[in-house]
Amino acid sequence: MNLNEARIPFVPRTASNCLDLAVMLVRRQFIAVLRLWLLITFPCCLCIFALSQQQEVSFLTIALIVFFVSSPLGIQLTAKATAQTLGQSARVRTPNKPAWRRSLSLLIKGLLLRVAVLAGLFAGILPGIWLAVRTGFFVEKACLNSAAYGRHDSQTDQVLRAEFGDLVARACIIFAFCAALWVTLFFTLDVTMELLFGFPILMGRILKEAQSTSQQERMFDGGLIGEWITNDPVVLCAMMSTALGVYCIGRVAWFLCYLNVRVKADCWDIELQFAEQVQQLERFSLSGGRVNTVSRRDSGDTTTMTISTKS
Repeated sequence: MNLNEARIPFVPRTASNCLDLAVMLVRRQFIAVLRLWLLITFPCCLCIFALSQQQEVSFLTIALIVFFVSSPLGIQLTAKATAQTLGQSARVRTPNKPAWRRSLSLLIKGLLLRVAVLAGLFAGILPGIWLAVRTGFFVEKACLNSAAYGRHDSQTDQVLRAEFGDLVARACIIFAFCAALWVTLFFTLDVTMELLFGFPILMGRILKEAQSTSQQERMFDGGLIGEWITNDPVVLCAMMSTALGVYCIGRVAWFLCYLNVRVKADCWDIELQFAEQVQQLERFSLSGGRVNTVSRRDSGDTTTMTISTKS
């Protein structure tokens, strides 16, 4: 990986900085993210409508679908975020494996980890959270270890263990932000569909049904709203679609948290600069040149290494 290709600076970031940058990156690659979102969401919506014809589809079913399909969505998002932030030369690469085998292995591993996290959540909330955070960066490591010339494998787990508390706090902040954004986006979609197309998703349909006195009482105590949210396939599809859309932002923010850990705790930016300069030296020596001077300049949190050569 050449640092000159990097699209973002390698600096420490807070959780709010990661979320802000994630929104910017998703906006910059909106068409690519939209295609990926449609590729995952459209079959899921068809599946929900097909299941609703055979049996009652509940909110728990939607939650499980989002939980599992977000794994392949996150894998592809992380690969695209790697190329977007580090340059087009950074790719998911595993030596001696064809592309389809690499993708399949990551997909299977991601689904198995989701099963393990779900089991941990049922066994107790804390084991599930611990496993989700500890294994949450397996795609990042697959994408970035090869791009960073494989110099970080031995220290990655140690660094992540040292920063585990900070990562849990960041995960909670990202989850809270995404939950609030999901609710806002869902009701925005509901109002927009009713105003522009005359097709209310939730609130407009509830208000029409609540015109009678008996239904009004049920609406205010939450019974009518609960029935629509937990049973209606249109509402469930809208909730699932907006949840997956918000997940795109949250997953990119989590990827940026990994970069933050490597820069803050592992001085990754400095190490990558040295690795880049070493490669330049190797290429120059193979071409028959020789090194004249090597100088290093420290300026605040940035270390710059300059190599002058003479043919």
